[in-house]
Amino acid sequence: MENNGPDKGKDQQAFAKPKDGKEVDVGGVGRSLSRKTRKTSVTSGALREIGGVVKRRLSSFGLGNVEIAFQTNPDEIEKLNENRGQKEVLKELGGIDAMLEKLCVKGEAGIPHDPLNTKTRQNMFGSNVYKEKPPKSLWSLITDEFEDQVLQLLMFAALISTVLGVAVEEQREEGAYIDGIAIWCAVVLVSMVGATNNYQKEKQFRNINQQRDAIDVTVLRSGKEMTVPSYQIVVGDIMLVDTGDKLVADGLLVLGNDLIIDESSLTGESEPMLKDRAKDPFVWTGTQVSEGSGKFLVTAVGERSEWGKTMAMIVGENEETPLQEKLGELAILIGKIGTVVAAACFIVLVASHFSKNSGFGVADINHILEFFIFAITIIVVAVPEGLPLAVTISLAYSMMKMMKDNNFVRVLEACETMGGATTICSDKTGTLTENKMTVIKCWMSGVLNEVVPKGDQIDPMLKDILADGISINSKAHLLLKEDQETIQFIGNRTECALLVMLRNWGMEYKPIRKTADVVKLFQFTSERKMSSVVVKKASGKLMLFSKGAAEILLRKSVSSLGANNEVVPLDDEQRKKFEDLIDSLASNGLRTLCMCYREVAESEDLELVERDLIVAGIVGIKDPLRKETSDAVAQCKNAGITVRMVTGDNLKTAKHIGAECGIFFGDGICLEGQDFRNMSEEELIPMLPKLQVLARSSPSDKLILVRLLKKQGEVVAVTGDGTNDAPALKESNVGLSMGKTGTEVAKEASDIVILDDNFSSIVKSVLWGRSIFRNIRKFLQFQVTINLVALALSFVAVISQKGMPLTVLQLLWVNLIMDSMAALALATEQPTQDLLDDKPHGRDEPLVSNTMKYHIIVQGIYQLIVLLFILFALQDMHDLAPQYELPVKCTLPLNEVVSPSAYSDFTNFCAGQDDWNARCTSLNENYGSHLISMCRITEPKEKELKVPEYTVLKSIFDHQKDEYDKEHEKRERQLYSFLFNTFIFMQVFNEINARKIANEYNVFEGFFDSPIFSCVLVFTIVIQVIIMETVIADFFELRSLCWEEWVGSLGIGLASLPIGLATKVVLKGIEGKKKATKVQPV
Repeated sequence: MENNGPDKGKDQQAFAKPKDGKEVDVGGVGRSLSRKTRKTSVTSGALREIGGVVKRRLSSFGLGNVEIAFQTNPDEIEKLNENRGQKEVLKELGGIDAMLEKLCVKGEAGIPHDPLNTKTRQNMFGSNVYKEKPPKSLWSLITDEFEDQVLQLLMFAALISTVLGVAVEEQREEGAYIDGIAIWCAVVLVSMVGATNNYQKEKQFRNINQQRDAIDVTVLRSGKEMTVPSYQIVVGDIMLVDTGDKLVADGLLVLGNDLIIDESSLTGESEPMLKDRAKDPFVWTGTQVSEGSGKFLVTAVGERSEWGKTMAMIVGENEETPLQEKLGELAILIGKIGTVVAAACFIVLVASHFSKNSGFGVADINHILEFFIFAITIIVVAVPEGLPLAVTISLAYSMMKMMKDNNFVRVLEACETMGGATTICSDKTGTLTENKMTVIKCWMSGVLNEVVPKGDQIDPMLKDILADGISINSKAHLLLKEDQETIQFIGNRTECALLVMLRNWGMEYKPIRKTADVVKLFQFTSERKMSSVVVKKASGKLMLFSKGAAEILLRKSVSSLGANNEVVPLDDEQRKKFEDLIDSLASNGLRTLCMCYREVAESEDLELVERDLIVAGIVGIKDPLRKETSDAVAQCKNAGITVRMVTGDNLKTAKHIGAECGIFFGDGICLEGQDFRNMSEEELIPMLPKLQVLARSSPSDKLILVRLLKKQGEVVAVTGDGTNDAPALKESNVGLSMGKTGTEVAKEASDIVILDDNFSSIVKSVLWGRSIFRNIRKFLQFQVTINLVALALSFVAVISQKGMPLTVLQLLWVNLIMDSMAALALATEQPTQDLLDDKPHGRDEPLVSNTMKYHIIVQGIYQLIVLLFILFALQDMHDLAPQYELPVKCTLPLNEVVSPSAYSDFTNFCAGQDDWNARCTSLNENYGSHLISMCRITEPKEKELKVPEYTVLKSIFDHQKDEYDKEHEKRERQLYSFLFNTFIFMQVFNEINARKIANEYNVFEGFFDSPIFSCVLVFTIVIQVIIMETVIADFFELRSLCWEEWVGSLGIGLASLPIGLATKVVLKGIEGKKKATKVQPV
């Protein structure tokens, strides 16, 4: 929730880039040193022996010597912090002032801003970092891959096959062990690719988490306030905190202004605790400032803090995102189908084998193992473990890219959810506008000035009143950079605009603020929309200075300061003039701020002094609209996303800005927060579709709006920057906090941090969210197609007695292509602007759309028809493909080969020799009446022949049978090689088809914008060529292809593209007809 006051975030918060100021530059040196030095340790006994004086020498680093006379040690401080703080121990140590002295800290100046001093304190008391769960090594990730039970079963079967192939001489001679070894190699390769993908993903997540945990904090060093990263905080630092800040160290309160801290994250207590130097001075890491401000002495950091001790006991695992869970369920379903097909194939193969072969031997065991391995491999291929992997890769890749688009993702799920957002409730200041506040109009001394007057044109008394109110009733700072011209705003931008106005009058706020005797401070809150301060003047008088929303303070005022410093009572006429003035300024898009004062009597209750005010001045502050905001809002409208503006500005200002950026238009409704919260749910729900602007709203209004929208089934994204925005950020589907101006509480409650506070960056997060969903769909369409085709082909081939058309190694290569490689290729596709032309995908939208189903069915049928044609029909087309013609079996009666001449003729013939045709023709002439087809004798029977004749004829028969089988296998393997190559290239080109799943005609659009996709595609093709045309082919049981076969494979694969295009044309035609046939109004 945006606000107009001090709890509006700080430039020096987390995710801010390094500042140009000198202080921060020096702080950077400390950070670099901390990476180069080693931590040393000193026992408490040694500390006591030297009287608590600890010397730390850094001469080994070439940095000289540093000596700090600490009068305490880590053990003593740990005892102080035990059980959430020991006041008795603190009293024994002499109290807070004594602790400052013991830690060598000057209360007004803090510690020296010296990297050597900082390093010495880190060596003594520890650094402000925490031990992380050690990252898994690549080797451990590889071993994790082998924990898959299906893969283990496959490896076990391959091991038995290898052992039998080596141990049995007959199997060894035939090289039966090669298959087992090759399967092992393939399994290792697949596992290594999967592990490497996981390793890169974990590395990316770790880098992102490190950036998430680093925040910038304000400390007092060498008498100056400066910003340093949280990991540079050391024991002894004086840390400054304000509303919304997250505490990054344990400490003791030195000074507090109504400091209330939420300790629920540490203690579990829901009630915030008021911190008091005397009663409860202990503050803890991980807690957050709910209200007020203060300074505290850091006493423990990192693992020595209470938070660090707790974190050391926690080991967290990342939970799956909803999309990963949904895909995991789909993978299980497909896996079950694959298991059924695998079991059926195994049963059919075993039954077929024993129907053709009698007896049982070692060879039969090997065959059964081969069938078993084939069945297990089908399961490996069928189980699409690449689906969850694709989500992980896509999320990791998108998170890194989103960082470049100023979207820091804190919660993985938000990446997905943002793509389905149907409404965005956005703040105005800094998100829709530039947050560059400038006072351009003002009312003073009874006159509206169209241009802010110069300092010498303002009455001295009025100028002093305004200067005191602006300087003291503010926490903002102006930082003059090294060029002495550029001013950097630190803190609330509205307050900074007032400080600049004061500076232009020739007055400096720092001396006024430093010498002010503040008696009472009233913090700004989004509910109050004002802040006040009671100051004791040098004369002893108490003065109240208030500033805030003009209409709010006008209600609390009873008079105004007119010309010649005359106090004019506010009658109805005067009040109406002021209301018209405020409306006039607001109607021009100006933020109106009223500054009031009055003298306070000593007898008054200081809790009730914000009344009876005197209006000293009213200013109109311009915050120009970001130049890209209007286009970004228009993009959201086009994408089916409703943008609502929720702002603290008054109704007129909100309407003006809303209309300027395109949020408020047509018959839209603009409500004030007070009216909104007073309406019932029944009254509000009918108004929600037209509600576009909520003005003068509070954080509770935003929370109510979010809940109502979610009840209507909306997917709600909400922006917020203030502490009080946390409930709405948590309640929303996606919480978007501001990186520059957001408080730490808001960031902790959010899912995504918008680093540049720009609404156009929110649109980019929508784009990336939709890209993730579409990329997963691309992968899903590709994988389901290849899964169904592989399963159907294997099943049909087996039940039709064609054996195994794809071997185990071939199936493992297919598995590698469609899982790890395809996940990498399709899940990292860059988002395209056309994604914003689609409507948001709803909560219950299925993963597989109707369009995807049609493409899966058409491509699957095409691939299956082609593969079955090759398998069943191509061998019979002798003219087209003579190389696949199988040798024909024939029978030659035994009585025709017993003569020496016939025996000689027969033994000279072997199936597969070059003169095969001639020999067969000769034998046909001699024995034509007895030949069925090709020359082969019938198997001799021992009972019908004498021993010598049987022995000779049996050897002839076995020899001829072996030669025939070799020739048959050669021709069949050539056919299966062509089938395998064609199958792979159909997947390659279908992978290109899968790049566009929304019926886009041009599948090559943006092809070279996705280098990972291109590289994966080239890698797949290169490896396929190597497999087919090198010695590796023997391991895959493949034969080299001729150029005609290569052209055929490529051509058939390429045909997937026009088939995909034709499918899109037909689907678009059907869709057009459906639209045309819709009933038109009469």
